[in-house]
Amino acid sequence: MQIIVRIVVLLLRMMEALLVLRAILSWFPMRGESPVRQFLYMMTEPLVSPVRTLLYRLFPGLERFPFDISFLIVFVVIQLLISLL
Repeated sequence: MQIIVRIVVLLLRMMEALLVLRAILSWFPMRGESPVRQFLYMMTEPLVSPVRTLLYRLFPGLERFPFDISFLIVFVVIQLLISLL
């Protein structure tokens, strides 16, 4: 059982790192699409997109907010899961 917990924590840490890299790259404008950025979005968007959709349904005004709150929520949930394991 402990090996399963370690694997889950490792996967969560990897997702956490991908989210941080995505956030850092979002601060730098890029011409065209870079393969690294495409990979980061491909790996993280399946987690961020449903949260964003739910937030926009619950709070329609968030669509005009300049920060992606859904990204932060996913990051915090990952942190909570890691701490619980």
